[in-house]
Amino acid sequence: MRRGLGRPPTFSVGWHDAIFEHYEIVRDADVEPLLPSGLTLDRHTDGKGYLSVVSFRMNDMRWLRRVRLPLSHTYPQINVRVYVRSGDKFGVFFLRNYVSNRLAAWAGKLLYGVPYVYQGVVLGSAPGEVACSAQLRGGVQHRVAGHVGERLAGHETEPTSLRYFLCERYPLFTARRGTTYEAAMLHAPWHLYRLDEPQRTHACLQDLGLDKAADPVAEVHYSPGVDTLMWPPFALGSMPALQDRNDAPHALSLPPPSG
Repeated sequence: MRRGLGRPPTFSVGWHDAIFEHYEIVRDADVEPLLPSGLTLDRHTDGKGYLSVVSFRMNDMRWLRRVRLPLSHTYPQINVRVYVRSGDKFGVFFLRNYVSNRLAAWAGKLLYGVPYVYQGVVLGSAPGEVACSAQLRGGVQHRVAGHVGERLAGHETEPTSLRYFLCERYPLFTARRGTTYEAAMLHAPWHLYRLDEPQRTHACLQDLGLDKAADPVAEVHYSPGVDTLMWPPFALGSMPALQDRNDAPHALSLPPPSG
């Protein structure tokens, strides 16, 4: 098998029952100081920058696609991410990851420099419904819930669309000890559904002090999930170019949500 970066992926994992909440940045000056050296806010063709809060379940995480990680292979988490650029490269930078597994929170910081914090997170789904909640610092309650609505197809082939910008950006940028890193993440395009009648508290942005820096986008997305391959981080500018996408797994063969 050919390797996308000349080496096998470090981890394979399923990202399941994903809920995407999006926010338009209205005060760049509140967000830009949070970015490490070498990264700048990326902007959609509408000229605006965006943040997203993504709740999902890490499922069956394995080292070298074979060895299931003990005690930390399956757990829910919430990440707060901003869309960034480094020259002609684009991706996401995590501002905070709320992780409901202590070992995973420690390992994520150590291996990838991701700002994991241990936090109880509850993620549940039933036919046609999905919800995620977490009690954050100071008693602030994160909650997002709704009914899974119509399938949103077509964004996968429209790179200029806002849905593509917000959901189909896989490379990860991180920072550790003053150095900025990049890591390759590969998976098939998300199968998106509209989340109807969403209930949202926007608590993650409040926890980060960014509730005045960004306004919520009305459209909320749900996806049954994708299988993902993860490579180790490289110092910014030193990661080999992807040779091909043969390592990208197929989208999960999950049945459509029932209404």
